[in-house]
Amino acid sequence: MTAGTVPSAVTTTLVPVSFDLTAWGSWRPVATERVQATVVAPGLVRLASSPFLAAGVARGDLVAVSSTGNGWTVDALIEPAAVSVLRLFGGSREELAPAVRGLAEIGLTARRHASLGVAVVDVPLARPLVPVTELAAQLCHALTVVEVSCSRH
Repeated sequence: MTAGTVPSAVTTTLVPVSFDLTAWGSWRPVATERVQATVVAPGLVRLASSPFLAAGVARGDLVAVSSTGNGWTVDALIEPAAVSVLRLFGGSREELAPAVRGLAEIGLTARRHASLGVAVVDVPLARPLVPVTELAAQLCHALTVVEVSCSRH
């Protein structure tokens, strides 16, 4: 697939898609966020991971995309996945480390951004969201903010 065309063939190959963060009501130190997705049908992709910064979307969501000439931009949520997303904002990766370790001990994986002090945790619907959020807040550094960036519970 080339950067200027809308994904058209169903594939298991990951393709990059971008969120215009001004359109997705998100806290943003940057204007766009790129995530990986798999093509499901022409103009439709399924997110392979939850975005760090875009709000209201999660891993497994089916989203509509359009060509920007430089790749694909997410236009709309079509079908939500059965997962909520918890977002942790800290000043550094080190400040997030206690929460990342503590959540791993209860079977949840927190993915940390490579350069920003932010991590996301996918919380399946089978897990109660409030206790996970409370645990993350207890484990975090005092200056870390814990928020639900996508609630499906």
